[in-house]
Amino acid sequence: PLEGPVRVTLRFRLARPKAHYRKGGLRGDAPSYVSKRPDVDKLTRAVLDALTSVVFVDDAQVAALQVEKFYGERPGVAVHVEAIGAA
Repeated sequence: PLEGPVRVTLRFRLARPKAHYRKGGLRGDAPSYVSKRPDVDKLTRAVLDALTSVVFVDDAQVAALQVEKFYGERPGVAVHVEAIGAA
């Protein structure tokens, strides 16, 4: 596991609700970003807890964090972790 400060980028893709679609496909006014549950802080906490002791020693090492929550075709999360300073 990494030691020292790290930068974490999380990009959560959530499934679109059926209401975003019409007969011809995606509605023109369908939003790109999610403003409903689950909360971005709870999603982030779950991922950081899962990465602890595997990717970095402790989630307290996270010195920079960028998070997005948007609609996508395939639900999931993209995770990028990088060391940003000396150990």
